[in-house]
Amino acid sequence: MHGIFDVAVDYYDGIDAIENAWKEGTLPDPLLTVSQWSEAHRVLSAKTASEPGRWRNSRTPYLVDIMDCLSVSSPEQRVAFMKGSQVGGPLCVTTPIPTVDGWKTMAELRVGDWLFAEDGKPCRVMGVSPVMVGAACYEITFDDGESVVCDSDHRWVVWVCQSKKQDIQETITTQEMFDSKLTFLQGGSKRYHFAVDVCQSVSLPKRDLLIHPYVLGVWLGDGSSQMNHISVNKSDAEVDFHCSSFMKALEYLDVLDNKHIPSDYLRASIDQRFALLQGLMDSDGDITKQGYCSFSNTNTRLIEGVKELAKSLGYKVGVQYKAPITKAYPNGNSYTSQPCWRLSWTAYREQPVFRLTRKLKRMRSVHDGQLTRSKRRKIVSIEQVASRPVRCIEVNSPSHLYLCGKGWIPTHNTEAGVNWTGYVVHHSPGPMLSVAPTVDMAKRNSRQRIDPLIEDVPAIRERIAPARSRDSSNTVLSKEFNGGVLVMTGANSAVGLRSMPARYLFLDEVDGYPGDVDGEGDPILLAERRSATFSRRRKIFLVSTPTLKSTSRILREFLQSDQRYYFVPCPHCGHKQRLVFSRFKWPKGNPDSVEYICESCERGIAEHHKTKMLAEGEWIATAEGDGITVGFHLSSLYSPLGWFSWADAVRMYEQALKHPELMKGFINTVLGEAYEEEFEAPDWTRLYERREDYPMGVVPENGLFLTAGVDVQKDRIECEVVAWCRNRESFSVEYFILQGNTAEQTVWNKLEKVLNTDFPHARGGTLPIRVMSVDSGYNTQTVYSWVKKFPQAVWGGAGARASQPRTVVAIKGRDKETALISSVSNVDIAGKRSRLKLWNLGVPVAKAELYGWLKLPKPTDEQFAKGEGYPAGYCHFPQYGEEFFKQITAERRVIRIKNGFPKAVWEKDAGQNNEALDCRVYNRAAAMIYGLDRFRELHWLRLEKAIDAMAGQYQKNHSHSVQSPKINPLQGLQTMQSDDPFL
Repeated sequence: MHGIFDVAVDYYDGIDAIENAWKEGTLPDPLLTVSQWSEAHRVLSAKTASEPGRWRNSRTPYLVDIMDCLSVSSPEQRVAFMKGSQVGGPLCVTTPIPTVDGWKTMAELRVGDWLFAEDGKPCRVMGVSPVMVGAACYEITFDDGESVVCDSDHRWVVWVCQSKKQDIQETITTQEMFDSKLTFLQGGSKRYHFAVDVCQSVSLPKRDLLIHPYVLGVWLGDGSSQMNHISVNKSDAEVDFHCSSFMKALEYLDVLDNKHIPSDYLRASIDQRFALLQGLMDSDGDITKQGYCSFSNTNTRLIEGVKELAKSLGYKVGVQYKAPITKAYPNGNSYTSQPCWRLSWTAYREQPVFRLTRKLKRMRSVHDGQLTRSKRRKIVSIEQVASRPVRCIEVNSPSHLYLCGKGWIPTHNTEAGVNWTGYVVHHSPGPMLSVAPTVDMAKRNSRQRIDPLIEDVPAIRERIAPARSRDSSNTVLSKEFNGGVLVMTGANSAVGLRSMPARYLFLDEVDGYPGDVDGEGDPILLAERRSATFSRRRKIFLVSTPTLKSTSRILREFLQSDQRYYFVPCPHCGHKQRLVFSRFKWPKGNPDSVEYICESCERGIAEHHKTKMLAEGEWIATAEGDGITVGFHLSSLYSPLGWFSWADAVRMYEQALKHPELMKGFINTVLGEAYEEEFEAPDWTRLYERREDYPMGVVPENGLFLTAGVDVQKDRIECEVVAWCRNRESFSVEYFILQGNTAEQTVWNKLEKVLNTDFPHARGGTLPIRVMSVDSGYNTQTVYSWVKKFPQAVWGGAGARASQPRTVVAIKGRDKETALISSVSNVDIAGKRSRLKLWNLGVPVAKAELYGWLKLPKPTDEQFAKGEGYPAGYCHFPQYGEEFFKQITAERRVIRIKNGFPKAVWEKDAGQNNEALDCRVYNRAAAMIYGLDRFRELHWLRLEKAIDAMAGQYQKNHSHSVQSPKINPLQGLQTMQSDDPFL
């Protein structure tokens, strides 16, 4: 049967397949368990697994019972698995990491930064460890000259080359490679044992570039450094058709007499970067008769840019240096050449790096090439070096791999569900529904988990047809097999959840599901109704890392189960106990010496005992449960040796003690427990009492950029202007209440006056509003029409960008607890399509963060004397009246029962306005859009340098006075100062 499921559709209507699956499902099932099937058949793909190769139950013995509860011979109907996650291996803190904004070192990375996964797609940093010292470190050098320093436990996905055998892909630690021979002889030639894949082309959104990238590439290669002229060979006259006059654009890009590739071009889309490379290669590149490409130049900055450009497109680039040569002439004169660098790599006709016909003809086909040379980096040496500070990060790429080093080198959980899927397809066929939090995540899971399962396991490959065409029975979201079908969908699609009856139901990361899907209720209930017809023969597997205690679905499921924990024996006395973080003991600041204290004999247990402890552990139920649900809880403290260590956990805990915003992630991802929030609102009287004396309407000395948040009511507009500093510290500058009917133009003219104001800075000079966020919940079309008049922010894979001052965005508050900006969508104006974007704000995220900041205590005089500053996120306020502080604390986070389930909602105090709270939340969104959360040190230094220059110029022009400016550019506008009866 073909054509039953199109990849663009998230529902399933293959009635014939369901009928066949039903019939097959009524046949006796084999007694093989899921863990037995996994050991016999499962092969972990190098594309997704941290340790590719044959599945070994001995590596993760705690998963055996969980998987076997999913076997058809087991009586359990529902299995709930609440778990932690893990973090990868450490790299030296000076290791350069390519990000979507440019380069950062490992030490500079923060949670929320955007890196690149090994497949070239952007991935986000979800967790960072503290800097670790004292670890054994090694420098790994590759055959293209690149090198990386990492610790002995860092895991690498490598190709293992063997004499007279096919290369295999495995995950191996630095120490294991160091202890092995790096070379062997084959046919009299030396070969290298280990190699890593060259990264794929990094994927980024298309940018608005001032000069077409091909034209810029041609100029960089053959253009005059100081003029807009380009010199080309007569045989390459076709280049002329691509060029135009662009002197001013070259000046703006700062490349005149300063040839380099601007950063915007290095982080443009794949097509734009290819066009740039083609321009460079057409003008100054070469290709041999054998098809090897090269680019030569004497400009080191340009060479570095071209090398980065080529590597970002997936090429393995070699570098050769040609020293200066002095040539003497008979007349006594001499000439010394400039030093020159030559880049070389192999490219193929299927992905041409030339447009010129004469060069393009020399390119070889990929079918004639040696891909193991051009698509792999061989490891040529591993040298132990002096110990250096190292650090771990966790990324949200499916494989947990990310690119590191200037060479863009790929480096390094739920497999039980994948094993179960393979078991169903091979040994117990029937209709299976797999639900991810969203349809897009389901598609990613299909490509990155299920497709490798089909490719790497022969028993599965025989049963599922290859995905060759649109009409195939194997599509992105549907995999048919004899007697059954696997359908994948998202919890955000009610149609997908009620698309088919399912004997097997895999609900993955349930804490990421929406509270209500399309008005039809809880997605778990919708999905479980699909299995009701199979009665006791059904199997439901719920998996997730928990989130908030008040709303966690996986916690709710676990609490109604028999609550099993994994008990492991003490190596000293044999007493079995569950691992809990409170039993760890270590000297403060020395996590590497951590020991686990046995609850019986009180002796310390070193982590090297963990392998034996895990092998001898057992699951023990601690509650009666509902009789149909078995529940398992497993923290990251059980991670096998070589994975996430006890010392890693302690480091993350010590870091979270210093930075409270990290504690939630530690509790969720390391302990595998739900985080219990504080629901109390800040005390408005305490905020009122700690007001400061800086003047309203003037940017304080530390202020580096301004935002504005605007709340729209029927008869007025309220607006707060906020100055932002390092560490998310903020100062409220001014609060405006603009009276007028918001359906009419007059009040919007007042708001435009605020937007166009340059606010005086306490050090001299003025600052503009960088981004203004306007609430679009009331008088929506009027808001859209007004916002459209001004510069707009852009949104892509790397997040938000607002390059022009006085950027204005339309904001809509959403009940999403996933991100500060949950999504960006296009909107219509007066029924017509427009380019205006609506920024959907995760209100619960913003308000919870703000309330945490408002509760931060002011440092004591003793702390100030020690040089300590204000804590990150601290909010400063001028002499506003009581009403402002009542408004900014006017809401409470409470739990309400919705559709039979608890849901956290924000509710306003009776009779109290909350416009000040809304304005501050919109300011937070504006700050994020401008760059508050992605700025690195370079950005902050630039802002500070600009303030210094502005202040210096102001004092030069006003040398008779160094007092703060006392100007009022907002004459005639009603502000909090002029309207507040409490002042």
